[in-house]
Formats: sequence, C-alpha cells, structure tokens
Amino acid sequence: MDEVRVFETYLRVFKNKSLIIPMFNISQVTGLVADFIIENLKLQPIAYINVKEVQPLMYVYSGRMTHPYTIYFNPHYPIMVLKIPFVLSMEKANQIFPKIADALMDWAERNEVKRAIAIDCTMPMGEEAKEVYFVTEEHLVAEVASLGFKPFSGILKSSGAYLLDECMRRNIDGILLVAESDFLKLFFEIYEAIATRKIDERTLAEMAKKVDIDAPAVIRLLEAVSKLTGVKFKIEALEQRKEMFRRVVREIMNGLSRKERVELIYR
Repeated sequence: MDEVRVFETYLRVFKNKSLIIPMFNISQVTGLVADFIIENLKLQPIAYINVKEVQPLMYVYSGRMTHPYTIYFNPHYPIMVLKIPFVLSMEKANQIFPKIADALMDWAERNEVKRAIAIDCTMPMGEEAKEVYFVTEEHLVAEVASLGFKPFSGILKSSGAYLLDECMRRNIDGILLVAESDFLKLFFEIYEAIATRKIDERTLAEMAKKVDIDAPAVIRLLEAVSKLTGVKFKIEALEQRKEMFRRVVREIMNGLSRKERVELIYR
C-alpha cells in the first residue's frame, strides 16, 4: 500500500528564511539565545519534533502546553527558531540530536528554508572569550567571513557537524556559529579539579554559588545571528530572560559540586 502524507504549503510564500538551531550545550547559552529571540520577536509555535526517546514531559505556562522540541515563527520576520530543553546531560543530548537533525532538515527543505544556522559554544582559544567562529560549505566561506566572523580551523567537537552534513545533502545553506564562552572554561577547570582531587568540597560549593549565565557569549551569538539574517534584536531586554537560565546553571554547578549525574529537564 502506498504511503499517504500531508504537506504544508503556508511557509513557502515567505522567502529567504533562516532556521536557528541551538546545539545542546552545558553552558545553556544557546538555549537562552533561542528563547530570547522567540520572546523578542514574539514568535509563535508552528510545528514540533516528535522525539520518542525524550521523557514524556511538556513545557507548560499558565496551563498552556508546548512540546519541548518546538519550531517558532512570526511572518513579519524571515527567521524561525527551534526551542530545545535545558540540557544537564551531554551524553543523552548527543544521542538525541542526530535523530532530530534528519527530520528537522527534511521539514526545512519541504518548506523552502534558505539557511540553517546552528549555534554553539566552545572554550576560549586564548586567555579570554571574545571570538565567534564559523564552519560552513566552501562556497559560503567568503560571504560569512566578510561579516566579521573567524573561520574555524582544527577538529571541532559539536553536534552541529550532524546538521551541516544534513544540509549538504539538501538545498539548504548550513552555517555553524560557535562563540567562545568563559563559563565553559571555568566549568572544565572545576571539572578537572574534581577529577584530580585538587579542590575540596567547601571551596567547590562556594565557587558553584558564584557561577552565572554567560551573558557576553549570548550577546555575541545574538549579534552574529543578526548579521546573518538582517533581523535586529533589543539586546537590553536580555536581563529579563536570564533568571530562569541562571537557576539552571546554578543547578548544574551544585550537582557538579555534589558529584551528581544530572539529566535533561524542560523549561
């Protein structure tokens, strides 16, 4: 029996669309960027990804449920955003994302998305975090570099590699933006100190209390997305969205100080 499928056509009339895809990252920076864009541009849910492996939970606000992997859009802007859960376990996140990438890019191709922009974070290459690196296909390198981003060279461990591979097989321009993050530098320094037992629990607990969301990395990624899409954001509104992410970052660090293994949760 032939397979019967339904295809939507509404989104095809909107040209030059970009889909922003936050990578799972322990810093929570990418999730905050996605959430900020959704609220700043008043994007509305238009589709979701049904991931069977994920815990059967929903994001609920004032009784209104939203699937944890939801795509948002506002016809006034050429930009769509994938909302993802908070990630507290990179192992589980890395198992989920390859399955998401294929289905997501199939949907994007059917709806004539021009470019998929993955956003991620990495440890600083130098003393302080200041750069935004990019990885893309050869024919896009000069264009992206002209916007002021730094081409990455070397081996980059990012789930964005799955996404770029899916884009190369389709008529979608794939771009991975990677911002340096001071939070990640501190996180892995603490992690290494725990592994080598160079830090006592009291000092660790005190350090965990002082860790905050990496706002500079968030701003760098927002500015990078703005350059690629032409969409402007009201950066001053970022403070209003930071508190929820600040709580999650503190939970990550507190769990680390107690040497606990933490999992995915939803917002």
